[in-house]
Amino acid sequence: MISEISSKENPEPVPAATQLLGVTFLSGVDGYLRRHTAIDAQLRITLHRIMTRDSFSYLQQLCSYVSDAKPNPAKVGRLIPVTEGIVGRAYAKKSVVRTRFYQSEEALNADLDSDMRDTKDDSPRSAVAESYLAIPMLNKRGDVSTIFYGDAKIFNLFANDEIVKDIVAMCSGFCRTVDELVRSPISGFQNFPLEFGIPVKEMDTVYPRLQEVFLVDSLPRYSDVTSFNFENRL
Repeated sequence: MISEISSKENPEPVPAATQLLGVTFLSGVDGYLRRHTAIDAQLRITLHRIMTRDSFSYLQQLCSYVSDAKPNPAKVGRLIPVTEGIVGRAYAKKSVVRTRFYQSEEALNADLDSDMRDTKDDSPRSAVAESYLAIPMLNKRGDVSTIFYGDAKIFNLFANDEIVKDIVAMCSGFCRTVDELVRSPISGFQNFPLEFGIPVKEMDTVYPRLQEVFLVDSLPRYSDVTSFNFENRL
């Protein structure tokens, strides 16, 4: 049952206003990252949120990937268990999680091959990134509300401490902006809180050798928001 619900063929709609907020924020992060990468870098970033269907809570991709590739609307709204990959680890630990620093690509590939075997990941090796990052954003109750996700076929990209700290700061700025939209809403533009249910868990599929928790002074946090669900009611 979980596998069926988690698939992209069974998405849960995401309001257009919510998607627009997400991709607008991500476009700025994308521009920043491309100052540190090749113009044609295989880089993609998105946001996930916590949402509930039939009393069960999932992670939901709330907007398309901002990337080099043509946007794939089928990905928007897909539901995944809260234990899925690096975003699942960020959710569980309430911590920034990233791909650790490696001295060589050979060392990274050796760990990645072992991790894929241990997590039963049968993805084509050519489709798997070299660098991953997940940053949880907490709501006013201290629970995870949204998660920034990024991956890239760029060696050691997110092992750069300053890059990660900068993106954490951007996520904090995003939280402040969303809080302001809640306190002083634009006409017809409103955040409608979502209910929280029982988290749906499957096998923990984070790559255990590849990924590490990265400690930051403070996580991005909303002051006035419990869940991320903006709609335009005009």
